[in-house]
Amino acid sequence: MTQKNIGLSDETHKQDSLLEELQRRATKDALSGLMNRETLELHIKERLKAMTPEETCALFIVDLDNFKQVNDTLGHRAGDQAIRQSARILSGLFRAGDIVGRLGGDEFVVFLCGQISEKLVRGKAAAICENLHLALGDRTVVNVTASVGVHLAGRGQEFDGLY
Repeated sequence: MTQKNIGLSDETHKQDSLLEELQRRATKDALSGLMNRETLELHIKERLKAMTPEETCALFIVDLDNFKQVNDTLGHRAGDQAIRQSARILSGLFRAGDIVGRLGGDEFVVFLCGQISEKLVRGKAAAICENLHLALGDRTVVNVTASVGVHLAGRGQEFDGLY
């Protein structure tokens, strides 16, 4: 009887692990490890609805400059490396509670909410541009930098209008 209980427990554990893995794959971008586009949009919409009157939010759109040149010159593995490195850099610049994800291609999104000032937003945008600078390749070097657009808004903003 003990063996049956262990067997059921092992099978339940395997099913739970499989379910967790499927949920992770459904919400994460496979290449960057960040939230994928659908998950980003869902979390941002939820956060927008929960905003209090004194809160503001900021949506950053980050685009990698020269990314096509990376793929064309150095190949898609180098492009994948650029996406992974960019994701790590972006994640390191923001708090754990901030929403950071990949829209797709070479575009990323960061969403902040709370006591957000224009000064903070400008500082974060500058930090992205300063820190997200990659030099890829051995013989031929392609420099990748970032362009950042930001929209700052108050309560009552809908996702589509913010985006």
